[in-house]
Amino acid sequence: MRKFLKVLSVILILFLVYNVVWAVLILPKYKGFKDAVGYDDQRKIWYCREGDYTYGVSAPGYLSFTGNLSVSAVVKVDKDGEMKNESDCSIIIWPKINGEYEFGVSIGVRNEENKKLITSHAFIIDEKIQLVETLSDEEKQIFDENIESVVEICKLAKEKWSELPFVFEQE
Repeated sequence: MRKFLKVLSVILILFLVYNVVWAVLILPKYKGFKDAVGYDDQRKIWYCREGDYTYGVSAPGYLSFTGNLSVSAVVKVDKDGEMKNESDCSIIIWPKINGEYEFGVSIGVRNEENKKLITSHAFIIDEKIQLVETLSDEEKQIFDENIESVVEICKLAKEKWSELPFVFEQE
């Protein structure tokens, strides 16, 4: 019985330590991200819309270390359901517990034959807005054709969350 109580005590202490580590690493980090966008009572999420862009924060769930930030262009659709934008761009940012970040960009391209369809292409970039993966020629062309939108969305993310490490070329 004593051995069982010792094992149980060790498990409980480890669980308590894990909780404390999680709280110390996650709660302060995401507080700043959340404060920047505010809480939307109607949607029940950390979200705001500014102009033609939406910003969101998805903090990690209890005892998880994976959360994200997002910036998305608002897709404009006409009364027939056809996308008015030639393309749309969004970014998802994964803050890591070591202080680093990973960035994923999604570019939605309007289908020329059926204007109601959007083909989405996903890319992984670094803080210098450079691709970190090998792409097909078609994917590279889509990324290059939309680089201005990608840079714009990264600038908006940096303006909202100044701690992001984006580096922009001198203009």
